[in-house]
Amino acid sequence: QERNARFVEVTDRKVENGDLVNLDYSGKVDGKVFEGGTAKDQELEIGSHMFIPGFEEQMVGMAIGEEKDLNVKFPETYHAEELKGKDAVFTVKVLGIRKKELPELNDEFAKEVSEFESLQALTLDIEQRLADQKAHHAEHEAEDKLIRAIVNPVELKVPTAMVEKQLDYYVEDLTKRLSYQGLDKETYFKYIGKTEEDFRKDNRKDAEFSVKTSLVMEEISTKEKIEATKKDVEEKLEELAKLYNQKPEELKAQMTPELENSIRHEIVSEKLLKFLKANNTIK
Repeated sequence: QERNARFVEVTDRKVENGDLVNLDYSGKVDGKVFEGGTAKDQELEIGSHMFIPGFEEQMVGMAIGEEKDLNVKFPETYHAEELKGKDAVFTVKVLGIRKKELPELNDEFAKEVSEFESLQALTLDIEQRLADQKAHHAEHEAEDKLIRAIVNPVELKVPTAMVEKQLDYYVEDLTKRLSYQGLDKETYFKYIGKTEEDFRKDNRKDAEFSVKTSLVMEEISTKEKIEATKKDVEEKLEELAKLYNQKPEELKAQMTPELENSIRHEIVSEKLLKFLKANNTIK
């Protein structure tokens, strides 16, 4: 219902929680306007907590055309160093109010938003997907607990070069994810008030554990003779071909040494996890 909600204009009442408000605002700290604190013709859903604490709550009860000063305090964890913990006053003017209307839950709704012909069928499908997600999450948590129980007791000096390489991967992954949002890492680090070096420092323990886990798992795989056979690779290729709607021969023709190594690594990882689950019990 929320995903298919619509907002309709309201003219006969004041702002309520859940409304989408059109507004102008200008913020001051110590009586001075600060960078990024002024905006015109903005939209804010009251109750979404998109603005700093106290801002949205104080807008409840305002009328269209009304102007009001909101007294708020920036959180100590705010991204802009110069505003952390500072008291501020925002002069706000309400330009318009829209309220959220949810569609009625019936068979027509189910047909419109899904491939199902009835609300009952859609409900059962959602219940099953939620149950599957919960089971998958529980299985993932159990696997993580198992891996940590195996890896943590191992005394092993993790090579610094491998840790740095893992941190390089984290930075590359962050850069790629930010690019999907139209951002670059320099802007992101500036926004959160940190540097790339801070990011590497914050993630060093995770990187060390990741490398240690990789080394321990590799040793277990070697000792237990867990490997990817030619048949395993062919079956994985068929699986991937089906996933990407290709013929196995087409995918095989595109095979590079890097892709084959990646497939073999995935096969060994799956076999190893299955072996560990079959031979260990974690309470």
